[in-house]
Amino acid sequence: CNKKDKNAPAFNLVGDFSVKLKNEFILSIHSDFSSYTEGNAHPNNVFKVYNFDLVTGKQISFESLFKKDSKFLVPLHKNMAEVMLKDKSITEKEEFIALKKNKYDFYLTPDGLTLINLFDIHAMQSVEAKVPFEKIKKYLDTENTLKFIK
Repeated sequence: CNKKDKNAPAFNLVGDFSVKLKNEFILSIHSDFSSYTEGNAHPNNVFKVYNFDLVTGKQISFESLFKKDSKFLVPLHKNMAEVMLKDKSITEKEEFIALKKNKYDFYLTPDGLTLINLFDIHAMQSVEAKVPFEKIKKYLDTENTLKFIK
């Protein structure tokens, strides 16, 4: 509601945070917010992630998850496509080509890397692709950023 301007359209804002991983090394948080203004075709959704190295206090970048020069994108994309085919986010591997990026928004869980904000299309904004660590372990930087992975 808009208390200052009684003639302005009604609106609302809803948000939530969830801790996806918290251990002695990492804190990974996912947030989602939705706002809606009366008369709009659909709400505005925002999905954000915050990943912190609890030892240094710094935010964890996507690149720091992987060993330097490990050529991780090819196996990561392969696994993402498999996950998205299985959950029917895409119907054929060729659809994934348009989604490929060099960098992703992500959150971490005890057993995997979840990539978010894969689609720009409103109806597909909430689609996520969780890749188990075991599928990409040889590319992960388990000496530094992901030292909790055995």
